[in-house]
Amino acid sequence: MIQVKLFFIVAIVLLSALTSGAQKFSAGLSAGIVASQVDGDHLSGFNKVGIKAGGFVNRKITENFYLRMEIDFIQKGSRMPLSKDGIFYLMRLNYIEVPVTVGYHLGKKWSLDAGGSFATLVSTLEEDQVGEITNAPPFNRNDYLVCAGITYQLTDHLFFNALYSYSVSTIRPKNEAYDYFYSSVGQYNKVIAFSLSYQF
Repeated sequence: MIQVKLFFIVAIVLLSALTSGAQKFSAGLSAGIVASQVDGDHLSGFNKVGIKAGGFVNRKITENFYLRMEIDFIQKGSRMPLSKDGIFYLMRLNYIEVPVTVGYHLGKKWSLDAGGSFATLVSTLEEDQVGEITNAPPFNRNDYLVCAGITYQLTDHLFFNALYSYSVSTIRPKNEAYDYFYSSVGQYNKVIAFSLSYQF
């Protein structure tokens, strides 16, 4: 809990720094869906669907470049649908995440975004066809990611964004004693997020 409070304090300080100089910044809200998977769980495919919602601040740097910071609640994880053999697996990871990206306007409508992200884990759930898995190794509290995407301006205030992100450190380190849907190289989040943003 202390770590989550500290996380919010740092995020608010960063937001305050971005918004100094009101003529250069804009803010808004965003929400969307997330397709995710976990590298290192012996599964494949973006089968875990979740949601993403939060707020953002954009700060203009030059005519073509801008800095964007978000504070989001985001659901990640992994999922194997129920098979004909009755096998099922679900990993649900809920994070509070702060992506910071640099954007470049390609024209009036399109822009490219790239940067990094820090996330802190709020809650987890793992279950299979038997029920909740309680003997699995714990997840790391923090997730560090790189991200890149594209934004399209739909109207004066509405934007569509697609963003890909990948963990640069393990979300759960290798554990050779535990090999249930689990690789000895460790596990990493891989996420594609689609969102709509409304800029005030």
